[in-house]
Amino acid sequence: MPKRLIRGDVVRIAAGDNAAYSKFLGDRLVYLQYLGKHPEYGYAVAVCPAPQSALAEVSKHLFKDAYVAFYPPGTAVNRGLATVVGRLQCLIEVPHRLRRAGALANRKVETWVIEDPPNDEVVTRQLSAAELALPIASIWNHECLLERVSRGWRPTSEW
Repeated sequence: MPKRLIRGDVVRIAAGDNAAYSKFLGDRLVYLQYLGKHPEYGYAVAVCPAPQSALAEVSKHLFKDAYVAFYPPGTAVNRGLATVVGRLQCLIEVPHRLRRAGALANRKVETWVIEDPPNDEVVTRQLSAAELALPIASIWNHECLLERVSRGWRPTSEW
C-alpha cells in the first residue's frame, strides 16, 4: 500500500543507494520536510540546503536555513528513493506568494512574474530582497532536486 505522508514528516534521501543519482551527492544525505500541498504546484517541502555527510538528528535545527521547493516526497518514498525518518512541527507554511521566470534572453531570466493570489500577477525586471527569497513556482523531479542541492542552489542563487 502506498505511503501517504503527513504534514511534518521528515524524509531522507540517500543518493548513494542509487548509482544513477550518486553522481550528484555521493554518499551525502538530503533531508526534506513535507509541508503540505499547494493548489497549483503540488507538494511543498522544506529543503535542508546542505547535504549531510552523516546521519543527522531529526530536529528543527536541521531546517533552520531551509527553503521551499515543490517536489513529490510521497512518490519518492513509494519508489524507494527516500525514507521517512521522523516528524517535526512545521516552522514553514505552504507558500502562496511565489515567483517564476518570465521573459528569457540567452538562457537568462530577463523578467520575473510574482504570483500573489488572490491578487494579479506582477511582472518585474528587478527583484527586491524579499522577492528574491520567494520560492520558485516550479515542480522539481528527483534528479533536479539532487542536482540543485548538490551544488548549493538556493532561491537567491543567480539564474
